[in-house]
Amino acid sequence: MYAMGCEPSSMPYRDLFMVMAHGTGVQYIRLNSMWKLLYAIIGGAKGELSSQKFASEVLHEVQKVI
Repeated sequence: MYAMGCEPSSMPYRDLFMVMAHGTGVQYIRLNSMWKLLYAIIGGAKGELSSQKFASEVLHEVQKVI
């Protein structure tokens, strides 16, 4: 999960957003260009696919042991 601040309009609240993100264990991303949003979406999707693949491999190994 990510917290995103669309800059420049969110700049006065950046510190608040960063504290809230840190306090809830999510990553804060400054969106001052459309490319950062694109990279955040692609990076998040890649991370999710990697997690799913890892979980599938672990399940396969557990099933072999059982």
